[in-house]
Amino acid sequence: IDISAFVNASTSEITYDYNHEKLDNVTSKYVKNNTMKTAPTYPEIDEFAVENWYFDEQFTSVLEYEKLYTHVFTSESSLYAKWSRVSELFVEGSEADFSYEDFENGVSITAYNGNERYLELPQTLGGKTVIQIGASAFSNNARLTRIVLPDTITSIGEKAFENCLLLNEINIPASVVQI
Repeated sequence: IDISAFVNASTSEITYDYNHEKLDNVTSKYVKNNTMKTAPTYPEIDEFAVENWYFDEQFTSVLEYEKLYTHVFTSESSLYAKWSRVSELFVEGSEADFSYEDFENGVSITAYNGNERYLELPQTLGGKTVIQIGASAFSNNARLTRIVLPDTITSIGEKAFENCLLLNEINIPASVVQI
C-alpha cells in the first residue's frame, strides 16, 4: 500500500472559468507545488463544447491534456475554457494512434492509443482498408466523447467501447453487418 500525506501543507485554489452564461465557474483546492488531483470537465451545450483549457483569457497558453496531472501549480490560478462548434472538433485519427491487425481483405483496429475526444476513424491504415473494430479496441478510454466510423467498417467486436464513460455518440454506418 502506498500512502501519502501532506502535513501542514500550504494550499491554494484553481478557478475553472467556463466563459458561459449557463455554467457557474468552479473553484478547486490543491496543495501548492503539487499537481492537480481533479481535472476540469469538457462540457457540451447545444452545438458547442469546451475545446480546451487555457492559462490566459486570450487563449494563447494551453493546458495540454497530456500535462493535466503533471503540471505543477505554485500559486492561485485560473483556467479559461475555450468553446468551439462540436462539428469543428472532429479529428481524423493518425496511423500512429492505432494498433491494428492485417488481414487479406483489410485491417482490424485492435487498440486506440490517442487522446482525441472527437474522433473520426480513418478509412485506411498501413495502406489497407479498415474493415473491423476488434474486441475491446477502445475499451477504458477515458477521453473519447464522440466517434465517427467510416463506411468501410463491416464488423464491431465484442466490448469494443466498454467502459468509455464519456462516450455519448457513435456514428455507425449502414455497412456494419455484425456487432
